[in-house]
Amino acid sequence: MYFDFFVRTSRAYNLTAMLWDNGEDHFDRAALAWRDPVKANIIQKAVQGISNSLPAYDQTAAVYFKAGATLAETTINLVLNGNTVSSVVNASGKTLKKGTNYKVTSSGITVSQAYLTTVLSGSTLGVRDTLTIKFSAGVSLPFELRLYATPTLAQTEYVLASTSDLSIPFDGKGSTLATVKALRADGTYLKDDTNYLGDLQKARISWGDFTVSGTNIVLHSTLLAAMKETRQAVTLTFEFWPRTVANTVSATFTFV
Repeated sequence: MYFDFFVRTSRAYNLTAMLWDNGEDHFDRAALAWRDPVKANIIQKAVQGISNSLPAYDQTAAVYFKAGATLAETTINLVLNGNTVSSVVNASGKTLKKGTNYKVTSSGITVSQAYLTTVLSGSTLGVRDTLTIKFSAGVSLPFELRLYATPTLAQTEYVLASTSDLSIPFDGKGSTLATVKALRADGTYLKDDTNYLGDLQKARISWGDFTVSGTNIVLHSTLLAAMKETRQAVTLTFEFWPRTVANTVSATFTFV
């Protein structure tokens, strides 16, 4: 949403817009590819003066459904920016039936319980379908439908002697890692500079402290050194999407 507004505002006032990227966020410098091509398309359309329809501020690109929970019709929240929904296409290329599979509302589209029951049946976790919403103008927006369960770690207690990078095997059970909360044993934040941030950011470490590589969460040496310097145990709580519910798993780290 920010990119579209920023570029269109710059265009309106005849200003030059610049997107700064550190190589770990929007653009993969090694592969010379955008990590999210939709983001690049939003910028390009905005540069052309075309208004994009966008996810609402509280709408993620994946819609999560807890395995075993009762399914209900689900709304994908949108900011239409003057556009209209022209169609919705699923992962197999089938155009969904408006009024049967989904309905358009003032806040987006609502996917029917019957459709969700069909695509989310069974116990296979992960992406079960992708709905691409097409509009009268601007980019098309894909939304994954994911079935998930509580994630697990291969190990939840670590006694370490070295601050070298540490790989922690994990199973996201259909969801992906959002962030990591770090607390010392006395309850204080490992990263004190997060004290004045919002509730979803307080005590969270940054992506420079850890990365996800396949089925491993890699804790980098700079983070482990900071944990060692505290001279007390540190608990890392790995928070997975969706962050609107408790979908976490924790591990405790001490140094000898």
